[in-house]
Amino acid sequence: MPIIAALILTELIIQAIKTKSPLYVALMDARKAFDIVWHLGLMREMHKFGLTGDNWLFFKRWYENLKSKIKWKGLLSNSIEEQQGVRQGGIWSPTAYKIFINSLLQTFERNQLGACIGPIYCGIPTVADDVALISTDPYELQTMLNVQADHANKLRYLLSEQKSTILVYNDKLPKSWSLNGKSVTLSESAVHLGIDRNITKNAGVKEVVNKRRIPIEGEIHKKILKTFGNIIRNDKSVEREIAFRQLAMKDEKSGSWFTKLHNLTVIYGLPSPYDIIENPPSKISWNRLVNNCINNHFLQNLKKEAKEKSSLKYINFNDSNIGTVHNIWKSSGTDPYSINMAAIKVKIATGIMILQYQRSRFSKNCISAICPLCNIEPEDMTHFILKCEKLSSIRNRFMQELKSLLVDCNKPPLLIQELFDDKENLLHLIIDCTSYHFLTYKEQVRIETLTRGEDDDFIMAKYFSKKVLTHATEDEQKEFIVNSMKNLREKKLNRLSNGQENELTNKDATVEKSKDEHKFIEHHSNAANAKDTDGDVREDYATSAKDKVVLGETTQENEDIITILDGPKHNLLTKLVSIEEIHKQWLQVDTERLEVDKRRLEVEKLR
Repeated sequence: MPIIAALILTELIIQAIKTKSPLYVALMDARKAFDIVWHLGLMREMHKFGLTGDNWLFFKRWYENLKSKIKWKGLLSNSIEEQQGVRQGGIWSPTAYKIFINSLLQTFERNQLGACIGPIYCGIPTVADDVALISTDPYELQTMLNVQADHANKLRYLLSEQKSTILVYNDKLPKSWSLNGKSVTLSESAVHLGIDRNITKNAGVKEVVNKRRIPIEGEIHKKILKTFGNIIRNDKSVEREIAFRQLAMKDEKSGSWFTKLHNLTVIYGLPSPYDIIENPPSKISWNRLVNNCINNHFLQNLKKEAKEKSSLKYINFNDSNIGTVHNIWKSSGTDPYSINMAAIKVKIATGIMILQYQRSRFSKNCISAICPLCNIEPEDMTHFILKCEKLSSIRNRFMQELKSLLVDCNKPPLLIQELFDDKENLLHLIIDCTSYHFLTYKEQVRIETLTRGEDDDFIMAKYFSKKVLTHATEDEQKEFIVNSMKNLREKKLNRLSNGQENELTNKDATVEKSKDEHKFIEHHSNAANAKDTDGDVREDYATSAKDKVVLGETTQENEDIITILDGPKHNLLTKLVSIEEIHKQWLQVDTERLEVDKRRLEVEKLR
């Protein structure tokens, strides 16, 4: 594994830095290592490795008579016989190259050429063609270079003197090494297994973090702890022997990776590496324990920090869990209108919607905090949602619907009264109702739907349509659709008639309401990502898109009505509930709607 080879090199570098002893690291580069593997040499190395009989014959036949063709502009060349290189993309190709290079590694280990950690040999950590020669003696390193050059000549692969490089730690005296009679470059930094190694004390750690841009510290710690689990489960491996030695010999000041690991287990409340190294847990149980402990640690820290943020006082973070979606987003579904309204509500809940009070604070009182609509008091969240008189016409209708919804949910009158009498409680209910555990999930969805400016009946009809209609008879399906539409229509008609009668009793109030809505739109359109035209914005803030469907003001009304039917029996239900029947039921209401429009035009003329 690359991470294990990198860990061995890191431990050697840290040991050299702490003990102030010299260390020499030669990072070797083989030219096109996989492409120039000598086939006969590969077969010999496989036999020396212990691959015999049918297995060896299988690989021999696999590499015989290999041919390739070149494709250029849709045309193929003649066949070209391949006499070297492992099979491109073959699942056994990396393993074949490891066997090909294995005799070199055995030569170094058998003769103990290279650095050690205590009695454990660590002189040549290798991953495929990434070979690192490590020694504490400059003359020994030259011997190692000569051995690899001889191995390359014998097995017919090439080493690049220009791309190979040497890093020297804790030795400022001039040194030089050669490879095949040519000088090898000395560098202050180099890349090994994707990690920037340099001769400074950080040993490349800072560069790795910056390049990979890991945003969460916990994710790094998860990788460290899971890697340790892999190490201690790998019996008779070099890395497990290193783990035993370093945990036994090193203290916290040594800088060893394994002592840092012990500190992580203390932080996250995990079992000590001293306790589990002899009897390691299974991979599944260890990874699950690491994930749960680290997730819980950062979740508790997140909640603690959130309590200190006044801008987050209206959002319920106490019930948050890693990997779960907040109900504001979860209840919005995939409808574009719902998603846009949910985005606005998230800005309010997280305190990033800038009101006049915030503008005043950010400008050091150079900008007035007074609400530009009513000019009465500072425009904070409480004033904006509950108190501004210029928005009362919109607010009163919404509050009545919210109270009716709680009554429909069979909540005690005293509880409802307490919620509406206390402004803080009411703000919590409107902005994030999940903090009230007396509400069921279905009731929370209905409140979220209403506070987004959507129609409660329409959304709930759609929400339950799949469950109700899938196993219902044809008559029950038809009755469900007709009753849902009828109840929705009656509710809209009552709301419309009450609102319009109030308008007609006071002409000036109607004109003033229109002006107030226009000011409201201009003032908050940027913060809420509202639409450009006044008419479209009034749809977002005053009436939902479903109003137009119910009132018959759109050519898409039939399609919107049938969205309730998006179950497996869509085509059948479309035939059962004909558009003509729905139009007959709505004809009387449409007539009343026309009369209201005429009165509205008369009021506008009086302006």
